[in-house]
This record gives sequence, structure tokens and C-alpha cells, in this order.
Amino acid sequence: MKPKPLRPHQHRTVAIIISRSVKSGRDRLQGSLRILAKRRDLAVACYRTESIRENQRIAADAVIIQTFDFRGRTDPGAFTVKIANVPHRQDGKFHYLYDNAAIAEAAAKLLLRRGYRSFAYIGTDIPLELTNSDERGDAFAAFVRAQDFPCAIYRADPEAVEPIDDLGALREFLVALPKPCGVMLYADDRAQIVYEACRQARLSIPDQVAIVGVDNETDICEAMNPALTSILPDFIGSGEDAAPLVLR
Repeated sequence: MKPKPLRPHQHRTVAIIISRSVKSGRDRLQGSLRILAKRRDLAVACYRTESIRENQRIAADAVIIQTFDFRGRTDPGAFTVKIANVPHRQDGKFHYLYDNAAIAEAAAKLLLRRGYRSFAYIGTDIPLELTNSDERGDAFAAFVRAQDFPCAIYRADPEAVEPIDDLGALREFLVALPKPCGVMLYADDRAQIVYEACRQARLSIPDQVAIVGVDNETDICEAMNPALTSILPDFIGSGEDAAPLVLR
């Protein structure tokens, strides 16, 4: 699509629509702003994904969007970069996706270096995240099984209203694992319920169950006892990569 000519002193507008309630969103916003804020020929408007009303129209020449929980709409002609969506939702625009295999491999290698020879993966109960969760779990299991070690996979019940609804089944899953066991979580927000299941089952962390999360949500990691080890995807880098696409 040919860009519209600019009038004197007119700026093009870039809208960044990203949730700031989680570290991934805050880091992505930081990465994009590092580059876009330096451009005096651009007007940058930042929106919280979760604050946009259903069907609210966001007017901009280009958009960087984290699609989770986005209920609004953008101009049909706006150049769009979508961050952290799942592959089967691609719609012909630029997407920046999780490398779930690389994330899972990093967690597996960490646990292997620490000497664990039995493994498990615990997925999410958030329906919109199930595709990423399944990819991550399958990649984690494939990597450790290739080293001739067993790996059990716990797929959370998507019908559970709250994580506490999953507690009983999760406790039984953890009790049945060969010990000591290295466990990868889909994301750090699963840590509290897994720690509680271990506590109720009288399983020691990390002596019997070593847990590795994803996202490095420091508010969660540092609150856990013992502190949660977590894999940090390059969220800032994804924001930095999205900005040049918009500028180009």
C-alpha cells in the first residue's frame, strides 16, 4: 500500500497496543520505545491492551500490537506487527512468535546440568495460551527423552475456573513422579499452585521437585520459598525487532 503524502509539520502515528500487567508486555513496550521515541517525525501513542473497549477504533498509520485480550480494531490500511500470537492465527501481516522449542530446550538443559534424570512438564489452564503451552511441553519432553530420560506431561484442565480447582489432580500428578524430578512450568504464574501442591504432598523443593518457570516475573519468583528459577525470553528484543519493521 502506497504511503499517504504528508502535509508540512504532519507526523505519522504509530500505536503500540501492549498489556503492561505482565513483564513480557512492559519489556516489549520498552524495546519498541527505545527505537521509536528517537524519531521526531513520528507520533507514538501507547495503549494498554486490556483498557481498550470492544470495537474501539485505534487510528494510526502503523500498529505494534500484543493481541492477547485485544477487543478493539485498527484502521484497515495500518501496517501491523503482531507480537506473541500463536502460529495458526496468522492473517498475512507480520508476526513475532515465541520460539517455544528454544525456551523448552533452555529449561531442559538447566535441569540436566543440575543432575536431574527424571522430568515433568506442567502446562497452563488459560485457553488462549494452550497452543503455546502444548508446543512448549512437547518440545521439553522430546528433548529430555532424546537423552533417554522419562518425561511426564500434565495438561491443565481448561475448564477450571481458578487454579485452585486443579489442585487435587496436580498433587496426585506430582506424588506419582519418580524423585528427584526436574519440572518445567509453562509460565511463572503456575508456580503458586504447584508449590502449594508440593506443600500438601510433603514434597521438598528443590530436593525432591526442582521447578523452573518461564517469563522471569520477579514479583512471583522472589515471593516463592524457595525462590523460583525462571527462563527469560527476549521480550525486550521482540519489541526492538518490531520497531524497524514499522519504520521500514
